[in-house]
Parts: sequence; structure tokens; C-alpha cells
Amino acid sequence: MTPTTKLLVNKTMSFCLNQKVITANKTKSTKEKFFEMYKSNPDLNKKEAGELLSVSRQTIYDWIKEIKEKV
Repeated sequence: MTPTTKLLVNKTMSFCLNQKVITANKTKSTKEKFFEMYKSNPDLNKKEAGELLSVSRQTIYDWIKEIKEKV
């Protein structure tokens, strides 16, 4: 598998996982959905997460900071 193909596969898998988390947590708030996404993949793409959840990238970074402060 070429590096480009591997990157594409990883991005697709990450996107699918994030979609699953969102779908599985329909009754939760947007912030709670993000926390679940972050728990399953701390290296997630922040821009993509913001787009999926309809929040700004800055909001994603604020939530990450909040998560890290709790630990």
C-alpha cells in the first residue's frame, strides 16, 4: 500500500468512526458527542470534527482544553 493510499484509508476510517459516534449518541449534546469522539480517537482531525458537529475549530480546541484540565 502506498503512503498516499494508506493516508486515504486512515482518513476514511476516522470519518466513519466519527459518524458512528455521532449516530450512536443522538440524544447527547454536541459537546458530549465530541467528548465521545475524542475518547475514541484523541488524534482526530479538529477541522473535520468541527464540520461534523457544526461548531468552529476553536470550539473543538476549547473542549479539548477542558478535557485535559479534568484529567
